[in-house]
Amino acid sequence: MCENRGISLFRANALYLLAAAGLVILDLAAALLSSVRGLNTTVASAMLSVGYYALFLGAPVLLGAARRDQGLDGLRLLPIPLSRALLIALLAAATLILVSIVSMWFLALVEAVGGVPYETALPMPASRAGIAGMVLQIAVLPGIFEELLFRGALLRAWEKRGGGYAVAVTTLLFAALHGTILGLPSQLISGAIMALLVLRLNSLYASMIFHTVYNGLNYGIALYAQSLLTPAESEAVAAMSTVESLGGAFGLLTLVPSMLLFALLTYFLYRACVRWGYPVLQSATRRTPMDWKTLAVLISALVTCAVYYVLDGIAIFGG
Repeated sequence: MCENRGISLFRANALYLLAAAGLVILDLAAALLSSVRGLNTTVASAMLSVGYYALFLGAPVLLGAARRDQGLDGLRLLPIPLSRALLIALLAAATLILVSIVSMWFLALVEAVGGVPYETALPMPASRAGIAGMVLQIAVLPGIFEELLFRGALLRAWEKRGGGYAVAVTTLLFAALHGTILGLPSQLISGAIMALLVLRLNSLYASMIFHTVYNGLNYGIALYAQSLLTPAESEAVAAMSTVESLGGAFGLLTLVPSMLLFALLTYFLYRACVRWGYPVLQSATRRTPMDWKTLAVLISALVTCAVYYVLDGIAIFGG
C-alpha cells in the first residue's frame, strides 16, 4: 500500500468547493438554455452533465494528481482482479435493495412529520439512444468522476487524520453535495461502503465499479417498473403516500425482515469483497486543527450545499 504523501487538505477542500460552485453554474446554464426555443433539452442536458463532470470534477482532480510525485497512483488507480470486481457488482446490487427498503421507512418518516415528498422519477426516453444517454449521465459519469473527487482526492487527504475519520467525513461531504433530503439514505449508506472498499482494497476502481453498477441498476429497475404501468396507474401511485402504497402500516412493518435479510447479505458480500484486504488504519497522532484558509474553503463549500438543502426542505415541507 503506497504511503499517503498525496494531496493536501486545503487542495482537497478547494476541489470540493469547485464542485459545489459548479452545481450553481450548471443550474444557471440549464435555466438559460431552457429559455431557448427549439433546443433539444435531452441533448442539452447531456452536454451540461458531461461538461460539469469533466470540467468541475474530473479535470481538476486528474491534473492536480499528475503534478504530484505519486501521479495517478496517488488516487489509487490500481487494478483489481475480475473476481473481486464481480463481487463488488453483487455488493452494489444487494446494497441497492437494502437502500430501497430503508428509503421506504425514511419517506414514511418524512410524511409522518408533515412532509410531502415530491416526485423523483427519472426521465424515461423512448429511444435506445435516449436511454443510453441517460445511463451515461446517471451511472457512468458519476461512477467515474464523483469517485475521482470523493474516494480519490478527498479520501486521500482526509485519511491523514485516520481511516475511520476519513470514511465518515467523505461520506457526509458526498451526501452534502447531492443536496437532496430524500436521497440521504442512499448517499450515506452507499458512500460509506464505497469509502471502505477503497481503503480496504487500495483501489479506486472498486468504488467506480460499485457506483456505476448501483446507479445503473437503479435506473434500469425504474425504467422496467415504469414500463409495467399505464400513465393513469403511474399518476395514481404517485398520489399515494408511502404507507398507502404499501397497504398500510402493517405493510411497512413487513419490510423489516427483508431489511434485516439484505443488511446481512450486504455485510457478508462486503466481507467477501475485502477479504485479505488492507485494514482501515486510525491516526496514530493527535489531529491538529485545520488552518483558517482550509477551514474557510470547506465552510464556503458547505454553505453552498446548504442552500440546496434549504430549497429542498422548502419543496418538501412547504416552507
